[in-house]
Amino acid sequence: MKQLWFAAILQYIFICQKIFSHLANSSHSSFAIDYQNDTFLLNGKPFRYISGSIHYFRIPPYYWADRLRRIRAAGLNAIQLYIPWNFHEVYNGRFVV
Repeated sequence: MKQLWFAAILQYIFICQKIFSHLANSSHSSFAIDYQNDTFLLNGKPFRYISGSIHYFRIPPYYWADRLRRIRAAGLNAIQLYIPWNFHEVYNGRFVV
């Protein structure tokens, strides 16, 4: 069971990386902060983060890619990921992978 959680987490990270690296197309993009106007700049244009949260441990791994696609379709461009350390560090100083 422990290996399944670890494999599921790795799969989730891989899927996120693939989706967002494809969406970002980082080969020509630049990021900066305009402190005078209190805004982020992406490729020289104002950029607004629209973020949501996902709890991967409450969603079966089979649905992770679907949920990420739905999040993107809803217009979000950033995800907050909560990691439940009590799942990964059941005993103090001993990590479950």
